[in-house]
Amino acid sequence: MSEAAVSEQAIAQHAVRRAERLDESVLREVLDGALYRVPAPELTRDLRDFTLEYLKRSAKERFDVQLPDELDTLHEHLSPPQLAELYEGTYAWEGSLTEPPRLIARWLDQAGLASTILLGFKEHLRLVSPGKELLSTLRVAAHRDSWYCLPADAINVWIPCTQNLAGVGLNPTLFRSELSVGPIDPDTRHNAILDRDLHDEPVIESRCPFGEVFLFCSNQLHFSMPNPGPGMRVSWDYRLLFANECRPNQRLGEFVHADSLLESDGAPSRSTRYRTSRRMWSGGNRRSATWHALGTSPLARRLSHLRAYKTRHPERFFS
Repeated sequence: MSEAAVSEQAIAQHAVRRAERLDESVLREVLDGALYRVPAPELTRDLRDFTLEYLKRSAKERFDVQLPDELDTLHEHLSPPQLAELYEGTYAWEGSLTEPPRLIARWLDQAGLASTILLGFKEHLRLVSPGKELLSTLRVAAHRDSWYCLPADAINVWIPCTQNLAGVGLNPTLFRSELSVGPIDPDTRHNAILDRDLHDEPVIESRCPFGEVFLFCSNQLHFSMPNPGPGMRVSWDYRLLFANECRPNQRLGEFVHADSLLESDGAPSRSTRYRTSRRMWSGGNRRSATWHALGTSPLARRLSHLRAYKTRHPERFFS
């Protein structure tokens, strides 16, 4: 069989599926490597409206720029350095933007899943300008989330806020394959993959329209697709874990029970996360509860230093 035929067969085998609604079986299949699009019209609409107001306010405060009432033209009103500052500035909030995770929690609640899911609450905004160059368009290079100390058994939820189909790219034929990973590559700001030429690997594109969300396992090798334009691509991504099945992880403290976001009015606090850990403890998942309750203890600070070392030298920890 020719290489082209093998590639076509692999793409067909790992094609993105479309579920009519979100349920537990869809999430289970995602953890086994399936790729899904799921309708979420209310979530995408409300998140788009929030994102527009958030970026308009941020651009006004930082640059005294009045943005129009549409996200597609951000790159026409802000320079690449200004877009990069907005992008990096969002990550500095460290979980203070409560509306996006709250909207996701409400979506999970409508599917009857909020009480069984842990939801990552830290901000993951993506702003990708039209173009092919990786860093200048703020694209993200190929990676697995576990390389950055996030749980390997998480479900990524990619939520588009614009009508731009070129979103997430994946190499699903490498799912669960061992990869040799090197230090951070300054050309991509991500770890270098040493033993594979990704140009030879089949690529699956999310092709997820506005009004739907894209689900994939965080341990899939994934990256930002180039934005062919003409408009800006704006999206968010968050992570889900089954609460009673998650394993000890260095960044488990970034997750809370989804239903706790429905109950509280503010940002997930230390006390909120402690209540979450106690619920996990009472449910029998004691090892996860122990790690989840680390908070700002001396051990947590030592683990933070370990995380920095692992980021600089991933080849000593990950395959």
